[in-house]
Amino acid sequence: MAVRLGITLGDVTGIGPEITLKALAALANEPGPDFLLIGDPDLIERENRHHGLPLTLEPDPGRFQVAPRTSDPLPPDLTPGHPAAAKAAVEWLRHGARLCLERRLAGLVTAPVNKHAIRRAGVEFIGQTE
Repeated sequence: MAVRLGITLGDVTGIGPEITLKALAALANEPGPDFLLIGDPDLIERENRHHGLPLTLEPDPGRFQVAPRTSDPLPPDLTPGHPAAAKAAVEWLRHGARLCLERRLAGLVTAPVNKHAIRRAGVEFIGQTE
């Protein structure tokens, strides 16, 4: 069985989606684990196209998989610090943690979040490393 690592997109109004997809694209021709992207599937596909990446995103199974939607779709024009982006980032962290606890992921990598925006959105949150 192949090792599968989860990656949460982090704050979509920041650099999370871009650095995640560019890092995976750099690994595309290297041997290694499978990856499950946890975030808004529509946004992941838009970012992949926007940056012209050669990343083939697939449903399960596949090397670079996209998790099924766990929250409402995010509008494409969110401003930095938007509460919807903050709440989505926390939901994706929770979903990834659940998958790890269920042993469906070997580990979880987290893209940057905006802790200030998360607190302003009314979410009790210390951080994903605590």
